[in-house]
Amino acid sequence: MRAFAARLQRFLSALVLFLAFVIVAERAAYAGLFGSGAATIQDRAGAVGFQALLSAPSFLYLAALWQLREAAAAAAQGVPFGPLAVRSIKRVGFCLIAGAALALFALPAVFSLLAEPRTRLIDHDVATLIIAAIGVGLSFLGRLMERAAEAEAELEQIF
Repeated sequence: MRAFAARLQRFLSALVLFLAFVIVAERAAYAGLFGSGAATIQDRAGAVGFQALLSAPSFLYLAALWQLREAAAAAAQGVPFGPLAVRSIKRVGFCLIAGAALALFALPAVFSLLAEPRTRLIDHDVATLIIAAIGVGLSFLGRLMERAAEAEAELEQIF
């Protein structure tokens, strides 16, 4: 178990770094930073800001992966149900919920404020709804793990 958790920790570290690079490169390309167009600095700065806003849910999902990496690190150290692992699992859930909420509610609201063509009130993407549900489930699991640790500590005091 500890060896697998250590391998998972290394894999998630590499995956987060790779995905962060991909997201930044993709959004920079969408902002026109790699083109040789005659856009002004203000135009490109606005485009970079807009692309950064669009990538906010993706970075929250990356934060969830990083927190999962922290839980794997706790398991690799031999404490798979310790406070660090519990806190990390709860944070994974929070990051998934927050990223999905941004994608579903906040970004469409920003689009409507900016009079962009995508002016739906809610972006009801099924995959994003599933990510939010998984986040809720992981938050619940983290709370269950926390309560189990408290019950175990109470039992140890009794016996």
